[in-house]
Amino acid sequence: MTSSDLVAILTVLISLCALLVATLSFRRDRNKSNQDFLFQEKILIYKELIFHVNYIFESFYDLIEDLQDHNGSAKKWDKYLDKEAVVYDNLVTEFQNCIYKALPMIPSEIYKQLIEFGLESRHFITSAFNKDEALTIEAHKKLEMSLRNVINMVRKDLNVDKLNIELSHRLK
Repeated sequence: MTSSDLVAILTVLISLCALLVATLSFRRDRNKSNQDFLFQEKILIYKELIFHVNYIFESFYDLIEDLQDHNGSAKKWDKYLDKEAVVYDNLVTEFQNCIYKALPMIPSEIYKQLIEFGLESRHFITSAFNKDEALTIEAHKKLEMSLRNVINMVRKDLNVDKLNIELSHRLK
């Protein structure tokens, strides 16, 4: 073998190594950009879902106040609630539609917890029809626990605490 043959073989080996490094780098960057995109989409979806969850919870708190402040007859309460129940039911339906839009992006545990929150919301509306203040307040407490579970699960899925620590270290 001549020296020009050795140089040619060495050049081919270096070229193959460069090709391998470039290919691996491309795949890593592509996976990273897919992961970044997925993370950004999850944040947007979770922001919308958490908004709905909190809005429903706060709206139901207004219903409890109305129940406590109501001094009329049960018939007047039923008439008032018939009108208001449609609004509250529409809130829950809109929330469930939001869940179904987010379904491909959210983990099944969070999906189950969100569905549970929707069911407990419907139960809350039903309990308010009874004009039983204790039952309605108990349903609202269960709803609050479900709300906290949803928020904690979302924070865990997004690794919010870890990201906040890393961000604070980076900003120092």
